[in-house]
Amino acid sequence: MANYATTTYKIEGPSPILQNLHNMLESLRNGDIKPSQDYPEDWEGTVIHLLGGSIKGYSMRGTITDSNLNDGVLTIYAEEAWSVTDFRHALTDVYPDLTVYFRTEECGCDVFISNDVDGKYFSEDCLLDACFDGDGYSEYFATYEDACQYLLERTGFSDPDKYNELNPDGDSFAYIHTFEFSTEF
Repeated sequence: MANYATTTYKIEGPSPILQNLHNMLESLRNGDIKPSQDYPEDWEGTVIHLLGGSIKGYSMRGTITDSNLNDGVLTIYAEEAWSVTDFRHALTDVYPDLTVYFRTEECGCDVFISNDVDGKYFSEDCLLDACFDGDGYSEYFATYEDACQYLLERTGFSDPDKYNELNPDGDSFAYIHTFEFSTEF
């Protein structure tokens, strides 16, 4: 069984293309269009097929959970197996004028990656994933030091490892995950 990564895509491009893509995603979600083959409506590969593209040679291990179009940017939320998939590459094969930024998070294998090296949409360097007395908590921070400072203010500990050592029951924990930024993804 795969560990699922949560991936957020921020897509820029010509308004008619973004609007067309957004409308298609909405129509799939609402059941207004059905895939021509036996593909799930929420599978990333279904979107590529409906756009007339090919998934041959691409790893398509994800489903689209939601999307929205605001201020000329299409945001797509996906659950993907292990890490970011090739959805963005297949999409830009269909629409070369698109620019696709992403951030993916998968705690089980400690995969935290973004291609937004300039921080246009995903400027935070780390994610604090914690549980304080049974209450889950997740927040992005600009720097590791900012996350440690928040942890200190919340728990009295600035070092997540020391905090975790003192809470072996698992009811309270804190992990600070640092994102890897690269255009190679």
